[in-house]
Amino acid sequence: MPRQVNRRARDAMMIAAVQHIRSVPASKAYFDKKRAAGKTHQQAVRAVARMLSKVLFSMLKHSEDYVIPDVSNTPESNSVTVP
Repeated sequence: MPRQVNRRARDAMMIAAVQHIRSVPASKAYFDKKRAAGKTHQQAVRAVARMLSKVLFSMLKHSEDYVIPDVSNTPESNSVTVP
């Protein structure tokens, strides 16, 4: 397996992960969970980037749109109604 990485793709993914952490509460919660588990900042950002790449692959595979998950801890926000 090649050890080389497309640096432009990696840099773009890292920028996307940082922006996602800043703007999406679910990603911030995932990042904070990784930091609480003892990961360094860069390791936690890479974990978010890996999670985003899995989400992106799943979206392409299943032809679905991205839905931002709700991370609120209130009971009424945890219930999702589907019409």
